[in-house]
Amino acid sequence: MGCFEKCVSPIQDSPPDPTKHVNYVQGMVLGVDEFTQEFAYLSGRDQWMARDCIGYGTVCGLQVSFDTTPGKPQIVVAPGHAVSPCGIMIRVGSAQCAGLNDWLTTKDAADGILAAGSPPDGQVTLYITLRYRDCLTDEIPLPGSPCRSEDAATTASRIDDAFTISLDFTAPPQREETAIREYCAWLRNLIETVDDASGTALAPGSFIKEMRSMIRLISSPPEDLSAALSASPPQTLQVKRSDMPEMLRAAMLVWVTDVRPLFRVQGPWKYEQCGCAGATIPSASSDAADDRILLAKIMLPVVHNAIENTWSVDETALVPDPDSYIDQTGRPYVLSVRMAQEMLLYMQEAATAPAPALPAASMVAASLPGKNYQIAAAGIVRGDNGNGQPSFNNLRVDSTVQGEIVFTFDNYHQPDGTFMYIVKVLAVTSPAVLVPTVRFKEFGPKGFSLRINSGSKLIDVTTLSKLEFVLEVSRYEK
Repeated sequence: MGCFEKCVSPIQDSPPDPTKHVNYVQGMVLGVDEFTQEFAYLSGRDQWMARDCIGYGTVCGLQVSFDTTPGKPQIVVAPGHAVSPCGIMIRVGSAQCAGLNDWLTTKDAADGILAAGSPPDGQVTLYITLRYRDCLTDEIPLPGSPCRSEDAATTASRIDDAFTISLDFTAPPQREETAIREYCAWLRNLIETVDDASGTALAPGSFIKEMRSMIRLISSPPEDLSAALSASPPQTLQVKRSDMPEMLRAAMLVWVTDVRPLFRVQGPWKYEQCGCAGATIPSASSDAADDRILLAKIMLPVVHNAIENTWSVDETALVPDPDSYIDQTGRPYVLSVRMAQEMLLYMQEAATAPAPALPAASMVAASLPGKNYQIAAAGIVRGDNGNGQPSFNNLRVDSTVQGEIVFTFDNYHQPDGTFMYIVKVLAVTSPAVLVPTVRFKEFGPKGFSLRINSGSKLIDVTTLSKLEFVLEVSRYEK
């Protein structure tokens, strides 16, 4: 296991232009510059392909966790691989650790805490970030005059692919990652599928025009995509089910041609006037200078020693549930093509599978030794009770608030100790929320409550109304 540390011998020279490669001709004398330029060209194309065709983020591993050894709390990053925002492959070969109490005593940590102000809730927000570094290594002797200095007698013969993992007070500028999430969320709320018999559905030829008129993106990149989309009045575009493939192709075309150019991370190379076509190539994005990958956001509990004016980890708060202080939902990641293929096949199968038939009332009664056990209610219910599916015992939604939905059914009674309900629930994946998380909350006087999340955020009422739930409620006597 290694520790978070900086590269000892980083390369400081300006890199060659990766948009050029060597024009080999008979009689040319090849030197260091030619070999360096050719490598830069080939490496630059690899980065270009990774950045634009694959994306950036965690590829495998790099899980962030706490080591809560008493007196020596540490942050640990597991081995793994990632692609940086500029398209550089990064390999972390062994687990890396950082002693938190030692780090809190450094000047950088003290300055960061003071800059943010004393945390009123006893927490400091930190960001675990990863970036690429290359280092000169493997010194070899150089031929030369006997009067040269010792420093000039050797030179590095290899360049090692290395990395730096940092504890930062600022998050990386994940503009493209944020734009991807916001664009997909916007599409989920924008498109409403209707039956093919509907006469109000939008024609495929008008879809792109409608989307572009709603986006209204300005020529210079806005701070985030949601700010640009907020200028459009909220509305829904109705699309026939048979037209959905064509509409999704159109939505992806608008992303590629209109939206992504404003948010993508440019390469870190130099751009100049193109002598061939006379066109000016845009300058590189400022994000390229901050080529960090976010691994996790840490809400670190700390205590302040007023006498020594030092900070240390509040281990009593950390130990019971250390994972609750780590938020990895903002981390960008890249799925392999094989994983994406299998996921698409699964989602297609789930979308086209017929709804399961509900059991008749005469079939749901069952018995357990010594106990009266039966199905009290069951059905497929949408958040606004509007899916038209039949349900057993009139299972329905009673009320919704942000992140919470209350279900009830005929002859529902709040458990009083003489009987109990068993609730089984499955949230159906939908365009509104790709992977909702459902947790039971309580049995209330009017019905039972469920908590619905998307990642770490509570789902709003509008989105809840579009979700469907497969429910089965059993009752047994104690």
